[in-house]
Amino acid sequence: MTPTRTPPPPIRTSRAARMAARERRRRLTAASVALILAGAAWLLFADGRSDPQGSAASVGGASRTEAAADVPPALFAVSLRGGGVPLMAVVRTGGAEVPVLTIPVDLSLEIPGLGQGTTATIAGQGAKGMRVSLANVIGTWIDHYLRLDMDAIATVADAAGGLGITLPGTANLTGRTVGPGEVVLSGTELHEYLDIPGPNAFTRWEIVLPSILQAPTGLTGVSDDLEEMARLLPVGGEVRIGTFPTRISSNSARVPDYAALDALMARDFGVERAPVAVLVQNGAGGAAIGGPVAARLVPEGFRVVFSSNADDFDHRTTEVIAGGEEYVRDAQRARRALGVGVVGLTHVPSGLADITIVIGKDFTA
Repeated sequence: MTPTRTPPPPIRTSRAARMAARERRRRLTAASVALILAGAAWLLFADGRSDPQGSAASVGGASRTEAAADVPPALFAVSLRGGGVPLMAVVRTGGAEVPVLTIPVDLSLEIPGLGQGTTATIAGQGAKGMRVSLANVIGTWIDHYLRLDMDAIATVADAAGGLGITLPGTANLTGRTVGPGEVVLSGTELHEYLDIPGPNAFTRWEIVLPSILQAPTGLTGVSDDLEEMARLLPVGGEVRIGTFPTRISSNSARVPDYAALDALMARDFGVERAPVAVLVQNGAGGAAIGGPVAARLVPEGFRVVFSSNADDFDHRTTEVIAGGEEYVRDAQRARRALGVGVVGLTHVPSGLADITIVIGKDFTA
């Protein structure tokens, strides 16, 4: 969130994008009205404990199988720069089967602190921002991240004597035509295959990704912990690519189907509880508040579904407002995760989230 009253525009110029902007303005107006109505009704509860949380937390899940007992259980994000489209995935290690969730290239979604954006917006962030935004989408914290480029993948392929992949059709590469079926590509060929222009870059990413994750030579790139990533790779199990659940919104944008996504994360990634939806408003001013807020909330079981600026930037104390009696405990957890603020209750909820958080200057002090 930034001090300007207008959120950064989404990376779209199509008719669907304009419709999305109008829908966002409608939602913001509705949320503002609800907050104004709630202002006279909510009760403050002093929660005097100060328990600032860090930006990382362990991800719970099922125990490792004996077949993969030497692979530590972890959730990590991998992204590839190059190829013209955002290529990202979330990987769960620690079992004989390794679930992988690739992120569709054309999603429209909420990005903490930036408002409405796309998959490309997330991929365009720095690696740390990418981790926070992806974790917010999938509804659980991501332990580590690794950002690759085409040259890194080519180096891995050459070190392994080529990577074997299974092509559903033919591909015309320099010097030869490969596929369909099982083929072995050199580093140069793999780079060329991933970089073929056209609409199928995401499909090629899903075809190549299992071989990359199982390559015998460790990958290198931008990471929070390259040493830990070297222990996680190769993944040591059979890679299974999952389908990211989506739906078409009222303004014809492709958006996450969060109910189906949360069910998938519980089934395949060991996430025990669906995240609680929160609306975050910047009432403190200053730039780049949304990322640090989400980095504290997401590990504790929350998802930012809407973010904007408050009516003014003069809020001294952060307010965490439960949208009903049943969300008071969750609001208290959110306050503890932020480390500051007071908890309140309203019987006039926003209609957009279970909890509304107005960030005050105590968070940025």
